[in-house]
Amino acid sequence: NNTQVGLNFAYFVTDKWNIEVLAATPFTHDVNVNTNPLGLAQLGEVTHLPPTVTANYFFADGGAAFQPYVGVGLNYTIFFDEKFTAANKSLGFSDLDLDASFGISAQVGFDYMIDNEWFVNASVRYIDISTDANFTLDNATLGADNAAGNVTVDIDPWVYTVSVGYKF
Repeated sequence: NNTQVGLNFAYFVTDKWNIEVLAATPFTHDVNVNTNPLGLAQLGEVTHLPPTVTANYFFADGGAAFQPYVGVGLNYTIFFDEKFTAANKSLGFSDLDLDASFGISAQVGFDYMIDNEWFVNASVRYIDISTDANFTLDNATLGADNAAGNVTVDIDPWVYTVSVGYKF
């Protein structure tokens, strides 16, 4: 779980359709391992930016106060500040690097118009964020060469938004 400040910019192509861009300050997540032979619970920690572009369809007429919508979109996630836990570093893990990720997103939400310009928005969005984590394992303590490692990382967050907006 992580809470961040986000900004949504939307342009209405028609009265029923808009294109929305979701931007936020960076998120930080633990990377946990589900099953592994070493018994590790947490592999490390990563920071990422997941900008998302969504096409939304609005069900109500433009003049209605309550305007529900659904949307589908594309996400591109950039990872940085990848690091192993101290325990994993002591085991010889190093060079953690997560590849950038493309994935789909889906959302449902509504706008509630306070007046002609101001509104309250609430939405729930699912974002598919899946990537590969590459790393090195130092095998010097075992008398062997370093080994390259790779695991799949699924973050797949549910994003809950409550915001105040302005139309112009």
